[in-house]
Amino acid sequence: RLVFRRERRAGYYGLPAYFAAKNIVELPIQMCIPVLYSCIAYWLLGLRRDAGRVFVFVGTTAALNLCGFACGMLLAASFASLATILSLLPAMFLPFLLFGGLLVNTGNSTVWLRWIQWLSPIKYGYTALMKNQFAGYQVDGRDVGDAYLRQVDLGSFSVAANVGMVLAIALLAWVLAYVALVRLASEGGKLSERSARQDEMLLGPPDQRFVIDSRKIEPPRIDPPRIE
Repeated sequence: RLVFRRERRAGYYGLPAYFAAKNIVELPIQMCIPVLYSCIAYWLLGLRRDAGRVFVFVGTTAALNLCGFACGMLLAASFASLATILSLLPAMFLPFLLFGGLLVNTGNSTVWLRWIQWLSPIKYGYTALMKNQFAGYQVDGRDVGDAYLRQVDLGSFSVAANVGMVLAIALLAWVLAYVALVRLASEGGKLSERSARQDEMLLGPPDQRFVIDSRKIEPPRIDPPRIE
């Protein structure tokens, strides 16, 4: 955030160029890590050996990672202090985790708190992964997978709809992050005392304690060679 404000005020680049470049550079990394993790974890967990379900598992994991990346960008663009972000993270994500489907789902959640699950990307990702594995699963001719899904009551959305909701939340977080950067880049806002000191350090003249006046430097004295 501080580097962006410094370089933006210095006129190095515009906001759209910065936002596009950051995402273009970061997205391949954000995609490679979950894909690699999923390709290893899927077979270690002993999940169903079906190519289509493997691709759905990998795609859902990648979508959740992108959503987390977008939410991280939103927090970083909205708050100047890392301590503030770290203090807000538990308050923001613990309800999403609690109503993510593993601990509390649609069937056993409190009515007046049930709306939280529809804001949770963890809920949609967990539901997509569960339906991907248990839908149509049979043991000795008995349809145990669908019966289990009805028991846990994760909602009526399909796998594709749940993955789409994760991507929609990620897109919303990206848009809000861009809006926060627009607000940060605007020169009409009044800087806090701490931000003003930081800007003075980065954009102002150098500290005189570390400046050497070249006029006061005496050239080295070189003695003429002695001839014996």
